[in-house]
Amino acid sequence: MLSFQPFEENGLLGCRAQDDETKTTAQCSFALDGMYVTILDMDCPQERADLCEGLLRSSLSCAANRSAFVARADAQSPAAPILQRLGFTPRNGMLEAEIPDVLMRGCGK
Repeated sequence: MLSFQPFEENGLLGCRAQDDETKTTAQCSFALDGMYVTILDMDCPQERADLCEGLLRSSLSCAANRSAFVARADAQSPAAPILQRLGFTPRNGMLEAEIPDVLMRGCGK
């Protein structure tokens, strides 16, 4: 069974997708800065868009629970197609979205 687990290590926050609670399948790392969360890295198989989307939503939910309201990521990130599908829009070289909007949207197809 697949589960999404938050983590905090070496000053980074994030979320991991794990199979059978032990093997990490994918991971998303982020940094918090007041009301902003910046997606730093998303290590997820691009052919598993459903997994990547679930991981991103779980990460944003975790960040929102720590008072983040706006999510940002580098527009050149390998995760950019998934972010755009979830409603992130370009702004000053970054992709940006309000977390409640992303979490309330249906699945990105």
